[in-house]
Amino acid sequence: MGYGLPREERPRKERLNAIAKQLVNFLLWQDSAKNISKATIKVVACPDPEALLSRLLEIWPKDALPDHISVSELSLEAFVNHQAVYLSPDAPRALDPVEPPPRVMIVGMLIDRRVQPNRSRLRAEKMELSLARWPTLEGWDPQEPFNVDCILEGMQQWHWNHKEGSGGFLEAAQQALRHHRERHPQRVQHIPTHSIVDQ
Repeated sequence: MGYGLPREERPRKERLNAIAKQLVNFLLWQDSAKNISKATIKVVACPDPEALLSRLLEIWPKDALPDHISVSELSLEAFVNHQAVYLSPDAPRALDPVEPPPRVMIVGMLIDRRVQPNRSRLRAEKMELSLARWPTLEGWDPQEPFNVDCILEGMQQWHWNHKEGSGGFLEAAQQALRHHRERHPQRVQHIPTHSIVDQ
């Protein structure tokens, strides 16, 4: 479940382009995977759903978007229940990498690379939702935010790994970060020293 689009009556075109590209990155990877069990993605609190859907369709290579993604202008509160976990780099606790990942997650959308400290934490506390960040890894700043496509891929693969008994969070994170580096080779990398993606 994605949340965090700017509360603008008509979001700027570059903002819509940024989030559309990240969602399509994830959907393309998800579509190429052999696993037929795919996570449902809901983009909520979107001030202009038609504009975002239109942009998604422009860059999606098929005639129609997958059935498991939707966009709504309704607020986050209209969708969540108290089983949901709000994923945030500001969370005081990390998800347990040896446990199964949460079934329902809320992922904030970092679309312009500007971090707003504690925004997601305060939002989760106001809604009385559980708050957590990605599991801590050596050489990783636990408070560093990641792109939406990277987080979604990591969480989807973690679900698949746990279900199939073929690994866990570490393997999912390695893959997601490797794909992130391939998509954005010019961008500053998330792990400057001991890199899990090269192991």
